[in-house]
Amino acid sequence: VVEQRVDRLLQHALFVAHDDVGRAQLDEALQPVVAVDDAAVEVVEIRGREAAAVERHERAQLGLVDRNDVEGHPLRVVATALAIFIASQFLAALFINGFLNLIDPRASLANLHESTFTQFLYILLAEALAIAFVIKALKMRGLSLAAIGLARRLQFSDISKALLGFVAFYVILIIVGLVLTIVAPDFRTDQPQDIGFNNLNSYLDQMLAFIALVFFAPIAEEILTRGYLYSGLRSRWSFAAAMLLTSFIFAA
Repeated sequence: VVEQRVDRLLQHALFVAHDDVGRAQLDEALQPVVAVDDAAVEVVEIRGREAAAVERHERAQLGLVDRNDVEGHPLRVVATALAIFIASQFLAALFINGFLNLIDPRASLANLHESTFTQFLYILLAEALAIAFVIKALKMRGLSLAAIGLARRLQFSDISKALLGFVAFYVILIIVGLVLTIVAPDFRTDQPQDIGFNNLNSYLDQMLAFIALVFFAPIAEEILTRGYLYSGLRSRWSFAAAMLLTSFIFAA
């Protein structure tokens, strides 16, 4: 079909030489605009939308488009995400336990919080396993990282939205805290959080804790929850439903 269109285009009067054609006639003939249904224009338009179409298709594949398919049910997406989280934590703990036993046969996971380096190694291994399992789950369905939104380039609007979300989070946090102090005066809003690093005795310990908690954990958890889990739910559910369930599981 493309070849026939090109042949017709080449046979057009615009491309046939005429000795008796005046300059004015040639200029007037060059004025018509190429029709939108021309094959060349259609190819350009289709290729311009190809990347976005592929990404939408891969996002739909996370939940499988067929709503009657049990394997594509949102519960399977949730179960897979939870299984990835539990398996990564378990395998990391198993490895760290073996590592501690090699150093000291009397050591166990109960002593994990006593060593900053051991905690750092545990978080690094657990988050790396979680990312690896997500990639494996995508490959098993023939998908790429674009299916969970990791193929798109960072844009300026992403930064502005992140800052807006950061401000909105703390505004909501302050409002909820004030409401809780009024409704439940005994509720402690200043209670310390257990972040796992209890013995930060040196500058190196503080740096290891900072890298583990600010970089390793958030990156892996965002890929698992906001990436795999939310994208899978969003392929079947509305934005609000997918966002609420993802936030609830993430907070839990």
